[in-house]
Amino acid sequence: MPLPCPEETDVSRLSSTVKASRALAAVALAVGASAAGVAPASADTPQIDLVQLGNFLPTEAVVSPDGRYTYLSAGGREREVQLIKVVDNAARAVSATYALEEDSDDVTIKDLAVSPDGSELYALTTQRLAVLDARTGRTTASVTPPATRDLWSLALTPDGHALVIGEQGSIDDEVEVRLYTVDVASRSVVAGAELQRPWLGELVADPDNRRVYAATAGYGDDQNAASAIETYDAATGTQIGNNGVLWGVAENETLRNIRISKDRRTFWALKDRTHIEGWELEEFTNWFYMALATEKRVNTLALRPDEKYLYVGIDRAAHAAGPTVAVVEGGISLRTTLTGFSGDRITALTTNPSGTELYAATVRGAGDRVKGAFQVVRL
Repeated sequence: MPLPCPEETDVSRLSSTVKASRALAAVALAVGASAAGVAPASADTPQIDLVQLGNFLPTEAVVSPDGRYTYLSAGGREREVQLIKVVDNAARAVSATYALEEDSDDVTIKDLAVSPDGSELYALTTQRLAVLDARTGRTTASVTPPATRDLWSLALTPDGHALVIGEQGSIDDEVEVRLYTVDVASRSVVAGAELQRPWLGELVADPDNRRVYAATAGYGDDQNAASAIETYDAATGTQIGNNGVLWGVAENETLRNIRISKDRRTFWALKDRTHIEGWELEEFTNWFYMALATEKRVNTLALRPDEKYLYVGIDRAAHAAGPTVAVVEGGISLRTTLTGFSGDRITALTTNPSGTELYAATVRGAGDRVKGAFQVVRL
């Protein structure tokens, strides 16, 4: 479906963003050139510290609020998907490995979060939410929503009071896909809601502590089949307002790696693994805000805490030494490209709370020879 043209949108709301859209023509070309192996306008090869993880293939990375530790969960091999690796960021080394309780029906950690005070880890598996002591790795609670299946994503409100967890669903089956609100204090499910579309890509909490956004998709010809952002009350599970239908996103595809600005005016996300998009958060208008075309596969992005830079992980191009990270200033202008990473793809990116270090979870190889690593860049 074509994107709305600026002429079709209220001009009073475009003043600052039209300039951004015009600037992006050059940005799209620059990022694309870098990903395709053409020398970018600027490239840096910083010192990168490498922590080898062996058969542990990291897929999720969250940093403790004090910046001391990064917690990694994995995909791939059976034993590793039940583990959480704890990396001491200062020592550049794995300091602990936490194991979930053995359960043949509960084998994969799908999502990970850490409490605002850093005392607890929340690991979402396919069947339950496990609460761990962040210091010892001991499982202190387990929450299983009623009649759930294939849990996929979680969102923790910034104040740490509520966790919203969601089922993955299926693009091919007309099944009910639900969200559940877990009260952190009581360790219990206190609310639930049915999504409007059958496929959940990701959940993300609003900085206001009240809302949670679900990136969803469907299949078909009507508006309810389009890719969308659905908005729910984090405490009650009640849907808030209308769905924000995202024109220009494939009907069977959801946005991923959503990052929201602190002023709640903009969110960025990955689309179709080759674009980074920004949208106006307020009212989720059907108006295209910005897009950075990379021409190569992108798996993850990170927003620096001061929101000055957006970091975009780009897979290793043919004949290149490794993956790269595009550094986008202000969300609209390519500042440089970080090179020197080892591996084939970056599966997760995050920064420390001060924004002085960038952490990249990476994998390399194929089949039984795939290996994982954790890489640190001093910014």
